[in-house]
Amino acid sequence: PTLETFMHVSRSFAREVGLLTPAVREAIEDVSAAGGEASMAMLGETVFALDTGLSDAGYDAERCSVSLAGAHLR
Repeated sequence: PTLETFMHVSRSFAREVGLLTPAVREAIEDVSAAGGEASMAMLGETVFALDTGLSDAGYDAERCSVSLAGAHLR
């Protein structure tokens, strides 16, 4: 699977099972209109996007990273 496939399948799943709230749907559409890729996290009313997608769409985004060591407590 590619990152592009992951984003597409994630969006499709959230849409098809009815998880998208109006605010989340709007944010995803805004990122797409700005040329980015975004989807919804399955917990909470959270949108994630690749690279600067949320910022490019005008949102005040928080930057996160993925730990190569996996999940852990500090």
